Amino acid sequence: MYTLFPVPTATLNLLLKTPSPFNIENMDKQPRASLTVDHSSKSMLGPPRSFKTCHPIFVDELFPTSDFPIQSIIFLHRGEIIAKQWYYRLQPSMANASPAASILAPRSDELAKMLVKANCMYWGCSLMKMVYQFIRSCSKHKENPTELPPPKLPRLCMVYSAIAVPLVPSLKGAVYLLEEQIDGDFVKYINNNNASPRPGLNDQQQLITEFLCFVQHVQYNISHGLAFLSDFQGIYFIFRS
Repeated sequence: MYTLFPVPTATLNLLLKTPSPFNIENMDKQPRASLTVDHSSKSMLGPPRSFKTCHPIFVDELFPTSDFPIQSIIFLHRGEIIAKQWYYRLQPSMANASPAASILAPRSDELAKMLVKANCMYWGCSLMKMVYQFIRSCSKHKENPTELPPPKLPRLCMVYSAIAVPLVPSLKGAVYLLEEQIDGDFVKYINNNNASPRPGLNDQQQLITEFLCFVQHVQYNISHGLAFLSDFQGIYFIFRS
């Protein structure tokens, strides 16, 4: 059995006041779930990333609460999700390990590491929401409207996610970051070392990439240079960053 901590969205003011929104001490109000994670190497979703492995996960039973009704965690109920688990890649000098050797993070480190990742998701979801709020405010306060139709803007969002913490800590219970599983042609639109669109994109991908450059510009200016998202990648309508 796991206690779930869904990643929320917030306004920029709340982001700056409470940069770490997760309160893992108040577990009574959080939803819970019975989860089954497939750790077999054959079922792993791709090779291990820089610091996470991805596994298929099945929600056996979901227990919403009054503070978190089923609508707030519906992504765990309606579709396929993945479980990400933290690990360390060993250096060759460590215990004569090969360059590809890796070990799972100690249980004492897992929650702290996943909270960092979840807070990045929290900022990402909130900063994307801020852009669409800015767009709506511009259309409402336009002083000199023209006869031109409004541009068709891509409707993009970050994946829904939640931290899953074992209700009873044990050697078999790991801390996971749960995310929506996205299917389709996975595309990287903007690298994290350059604010320009990546070359070689088709017309639809180029339109999305130009909008994402606009997203970065809005986020940077509204936050007065404090924050913007980069390394945009995903499929149309759903993005990871």
